[in-house]
Amino acid sequence: MPTVSLLATLVGALAGFALGGVWYGPLFGRAWMAEHGFVAEDLQRNFNPAKTYGIMLVLALIAAYVFGMFIGPDPGLGFAAATGDVVLYTDADLPFDMDELPRAVRLLRDYDVDIISAYRFDRTGEGSLRAVYTFVYNGLIRALFGLKVRDINFAFKLCRRRIFEHVQLKSEGSFIDAELVIRATRMGYEIMQMGVDYFPRTRGESTLSSPGVIVKILKEMWSLRADLRGIQKVR
Repeated sequence: MPTVSLLATLVGALAGFALGGVWYGPLFGRAWMAEHGFVAEDLQRNFNPAKTYGIMLVLALIAAYVFGMFIGPDPGLGFAAATGDVVLYTDADLPFDMDELPRAVRLLRDYDVDIISAYRFDRTGEGSLRAVYTFVYNGLIRALFGLKVRDINFAFKLCRRRIFEHVQLKSEGSFIDAELVIRATRMGYEIMQMGVDYFPRTRGESTLSSPGVIVKILKEMWSLRADLRGIQKVR
């Protein structure tokens, strides 16, 4: 059973509870009532504050606890909690066309491999500097861990769920892409690569090339190197 901070759960629940009170109160309370055809008298009729707010708080606590299980602090919990036959690891901004997914599933099935790791046909979509960073990072991973994978940090990795019975991720940052593939291949799981067109993000800015993120990647790489090099095959 994943360990979830009870203090964080309580803080998250209270924050959501307070936000809901403001959202459905002074901010958009009247608009919400008008949209649903309510008037204040309807809501006040048979209103039991203790019961209503008590139920809301309990639901907020349950939601905060469940979110805590799936999104932190251990990024591997989401993989372990998956129930389907395959798991897709990607970014929320979808840096590729989702129509590529059936092709990846077909390759996974037809070639009986365990991971489909995609690489970008064109790496210059976010600028030449990022392309240089990617080239250097791939070379560093290859030199330290002997992993010959193109575009290791690209967020398109389709995995069979069964690998997570053995692959337990420890990285809490952007090194997780490399850690996933390193652990899986060293344990004997098979990987296949495929190329996809890359779509640069249209909103926000990537922080992957920021000094802080780069330093964290290097720190995790160094701290996990002995563990990753000592992995034994399981199949």
